Amino acid sequence: MLAPDDRERFANRLMAIVGNQLNMNPIPQAVSPAIQLWANKSFFTGQNIETEREQNLSTSERIGPNTSATAQLLGKAGVLSPQQIDFLVNSYLGWAGTHAITTADFAIRPGLGLPSKPTPRIDDYFLVGDFVKQLPSNQSRFVEQYYDHLKQVQEAVADQRTLQQTGQIERAAAHYREHKDEIGLARLYTHTSREVGKLNQRMRWINMRTDASMSPDEKRVELDRIVRLKNRLIESVETTRSGIEARPQ
Repeated sequence: MLAPDDRERFANRLMAIVGNQLNMNPIPQAVSPAIQLWANKSFFTGQNIETEREQNLSTSERIGPNTSATAQLLGKAGVLSPQQIDFLVNSYLGWAGTHAITTADFAIRPGLGLPSKPTPRIDDYFLVGDFVKQLPSNQSRFVEQYYDHLKQVQEAVADQRTLQQTGQIERAAAHYREHKDEIGLARLYTHTSREVGKLNQRMRWINMRTDASMSPDEKRVELDRIVRLKNRLIESVETTRSGIEARPQ
């Protein structure tokens, strides 16, 4: 059986080959969501369906800040995680299914003792969100670049360490010359990764608060503030990287 990372690589390569070479999507819509679930990768957004942190939890406890109460209730069976249930509903039923679950949440959430959700942003509303985007945006254009570059830096450092530890001196020297920018940025990306992790943990804590001391409006204000901090932090790192890459070699 393939490991999660192997499944993700397989899914990425499959879609890249088919999309770029054949300019078509050969996967029928009836089975596409199931394949994405298996690969833990949304082909539409390019994001993982479940995070690495969530996959370390038991199936029924894989709950994100936006997981519906309906999915959490169904997920108690342990067959599919709440995150996976929400993904399948959205994939197969689209707007109608998501709208039905959101409506059901108003009745189910209080009975389950779940925390209140933050007040939605304008772009969270159905239909309206397709045309109107609230500012400041909660998704910096640098975020996707940051995670791609973080992975490149981690791989470059891991490869360098392995070559050195196994005595492959010449290959290690060649690898360093080829990837010296990524290796040189390792400390910056490691520090930033820790800080982003702290901010993400803070966001999860706010989302999951069940006490009445923080209203939905207050949750929204605090979450937006943290997102702005995270976006500025990530933008600073990516700007630094761009400056290094632009230097004459």
